[in-house]
Amino acid sequence: AQDWFDEFIDWNPEQYGLLNKTIVPHEQLWIPDTYLYNSETLEQKKTESLMNAIVTSGYWMNDTKGARVQLLFPAIYRLSCKMNVRFFPYDQQNCTFIISSWTHDKSSIDYWPKMPDVNLKNMVRNDEWEVLSFNFVRREVYYKCCKEPWVMLYAQLVIKRKPLYYIVNLVIPTSIITIVAVTGFFTPTSSSSERDEKLYLGINTLLTMSIMMLMVCNQMPSTSTYVPLMSWYYIGIIFVIVTGTLMATMVLAIHAQKQYNRPLSKGVRRLVHNWFVNNCILEVPTQLIELWMEYGIVDANRTSSNELDPIFQHSIDPISQMPPDPSRFFRTVSMDMDSQSVYSYERRLASITQQYTMHLKQKQSERKITRKSVSNAREVKRQKLMRSDATEMEDDFITSLMPPVTLKKLCALEWEYLANVLDRILLTIFSSITLVFFSVLVFFDYIHHYFE
Repeated sequence: AQDWFDEFIDWNPEQYGLLNKTIVPHEQLWIPDTYLYNSETLEQKKTESLMNAIVTSGYWMNDTKGARVQLLFPAIYRLSCKMNVRFFPYDQQNCTFIISSWTHDKSSIDYWPKMPDVNLKNMVRNDEWEVLSFNFVRREVYYKCCKEPWVMLYAQLVIKRKPLYYIVNLVIPTSIITIVAVTGFFTPTSSSSERDEKLYLGINTLLTMSIMMLMVCNQMPSTSTYVPLMSWYYIGIIFVIVTGTLMATMVLAIHAQKQYNRPLSKGVRRLVHNWFVNNCILEVPTQLIELWMEYGIVDANRTSSNELDPIFQHSIDPISQMPPDPSRFFRTVSMDMDSQSVYSYERRLASITQQYTMHLKQKQSERKITRKSVSNAREVKRQKLMRSDATEMEDDFITSLMPPVTLKKLCALEWEYLANVLDRILLTIFSSITLVFFSVLVFFDYIHHYFE
């Protein structure tokens, strides 16, 4: 809509039946050459469809400016707008309409916005963009050709992208695929102890990420000035998958060491057999614990006296090398718990039974170790004289006591346990990194506004 005063058009309404306003075809009037400077097309007929103009007499207003002309017409404008997709899909764009006359400076036409803000009440909402503001700014621009300035109206349209589509269709599926891939990388082996499928999983996931990143690139304008936020996310995810594949290969190589029948060294065994690993990462398998205790590789994992049931402590002799008779032991325990309820009785009896079983295994292991140590005392003495490294001598001696089948089983259990511990640690690390990437991208809008 354009309003202006034309001093060459005016009349006395009293001479024309009090006709103060009329509609005149736009071809019969002078119309200012107002153009959109940054329009994609220079042909005004392709963007504007001019209609009739409303002309109002200025006679009764005692105005010497002449009649007021209002030109209302439909228009569809296509303009070039510089995009800033650094924070895509949370980007905010500022598109400016530059409006002015093409041939008239301020001395001929002086442009002023009727209102500082554009009325958006009848605006049709867009599914992808949200309008934050739309206002006018008037500026006077000087050019070298002319003494008088040109009056420019800058209509600044600020829009913000709605990220829901990209989060639901790209970010969430990518994060789920990555979590599944990472979980597949660092899960325990199958029943046949095969881990080769993990490498194929990593390669297939990389191909999937490449396709999804190509879809994202098609949604954004080409730029070499900076890397968009979404691209950083996919680069990070691809880095996680590549690193996870390499780590899975390393774990696969560690797991394959079992075929050489070489047990873990003492240093590595200390790293994987301690309170933190057993309680926070992965518990040592029962079969491996029994082998370690049987051959004295580690000390018997005795339960602390503070954790033992008082009835159990009262019913056993800690000095005796022989475990108590089962029938007499459980008869005594049953009599001591006779006054308890059925639920408490069953629960406590199960705990005492488990403690009795562990105590029985410890006694059997101690007797077996004692017998083996006495029968091989001469061998121990000879090995000590031949070797200066006590630690290496002890490991080799313990290994020499084992039958080949037992040694093979020990090596398989130890290397598999080490691989499973590494799997669990790497699974936690890479899953946490993936969740951090996902959380940063999903909540980036809030984080960005918080630090601004």
